[in-house]
Amino acid sequence: MNIREASFWKDIEPLFTVNATATSCCDYPILMDRCEQGLRRAERSGAGIILFVIRFRQKGKGRRKNHDRIIELASQRLRSCLRSCDSVCRLDDGRLAILSEDVTEPGLAALMVEKFHAAISPSLRIGQTRIELALCVGIAASPRDPGDAMQLWRLADLRARQAFDNGMDAVTAPGIVAGDTEMEYYKVIRELHQAYRNGEFVVVYQPVYNMESRKLAGMEALLRWKRDDRHILYPMEFLGLLEESGLIVPIGESLLHEACQFGAKLHKTRQNNVRICVNISGRQLEDGGFVLSVLDAVYDADLAPALLQLEFSEQVLKEHASSLSRLLPEIRNAGVSIAIDHFGVTELSLADLVRLPVSLIKMDQTLVGGVMDDAVAQAILSGSLAFARGAGIDVAAVGVEARDQLGALDSMGFKEAQGSVFAAPASARGLLDTLAD
Repeated sequence: MNIREASFWKDIEPLFTVNATATSCCDYPILMDRCEQGLRRAERSGAGIILFVIRFRQKGKGRRKNHDRIIELASQRLRSCLRSCDSVCRLDDGRLAILSEDVTEPGLAALMVEKFHAAISPSLRIGQTRIELALCVGIAASPRDPGDAMQLWRLADLRARQAFDNGMDAVTAPGIVAGDTEMEYYKVIRELHQAYRNGEFVVVYQPVYNMESRKLAGMEALLRWKRDDRHILYPMEFLGLLEESGLIVPIGESLLHEACQFGAKLHKTRQNNVRICVNISGRQLEDGGFVLSVLDAVYDADLAPALLQLEFSEQVLKEHASSLSRLLPEIRNAGVSIAIDHFGVTELSLADLVRLPVSLIKMDQTLVGGVMDDAVAQAILSGSLAFARGAGIDVAAVGVEARDQLGALDSMGFKEAQGSVFAAPASARGLLDTLAD
């Protein structure tokens, strides 16, 4: 069959394709020609080919708003999952077709679908709006599905339409084999996204106290994954995956807004000078709207900017020095405080620290835990305190667990402290009820 004479050609004429570095972009006739050639090569080699047709479903309202831009951004994410030998074709109605040739691994289709879902799950940002998409994928795989290129196309497109009709994140395909470790990784990423949609990520707050007055000085917002009433996971168990998946960006933004709202409620309980402390990841800094999201959170909550403290780990400072040198002065000029968390565990230059608008450093809990009997930890704590005093920077201790530790830190001149010796993290509701008594 002459592809250009197909009766449905007018409906699938590509509007344009976006350049890609790792994959080959083409229009529909070229894609089908490659599919035919791939089928012939597969006959000789015993390998297979896979044809994916993907439809996007926008979640929430405003489905058609910025539709072309949304599909373009989504397509860019999906192309990052592909091999250099794969071909991509974007169709004028928003569908995306992907051809994978020389397929020798039976589980490749399933693995690619998991990668597609993981890549598209972090929300897309267009201006000040975040948009979530679902993928509806139809798959035709030769030799499991017999026929020529046109028959494979029709089958994959039909299955994509069926997936779209079935609902969110649906896939219709021939039996595809799963089971390798890489696929398990992407399944975990998808589980994280499902947990985000189900509201399983919750925020708790740990009080921070002034060492001299023993009065409440701040509340640090901490993320937890509440899988159910019995299983609560801590950041060390999932934070790395949130970073890798990009999900840390919308979750971090949501946490920031929630924490600022909590700060405003604290103000109403006459806790007028209590700061809200929020940790910021390096991945959040890569988001083009980071500063805007910070200011939005403050103003939406009607919280004084000085009562928000953004905290960056030493590691983030090292890895994102150029971004932070540009962003931190802008944030500080808006009145928001800047703190360095986990201080003393990497080789951060103290001279570099002085150049940043930092008002507080928080000594890492591994050093704080050694304040009584670890000579190296004691030396680092004493040296950091001396440096901070000279630079006009306050110092706080994190992870204080015992009274004798508290006494030693107090005698050394720490400004603030937090840890189980004072109070364990608690929900916003529980803390507000306690403070109201």
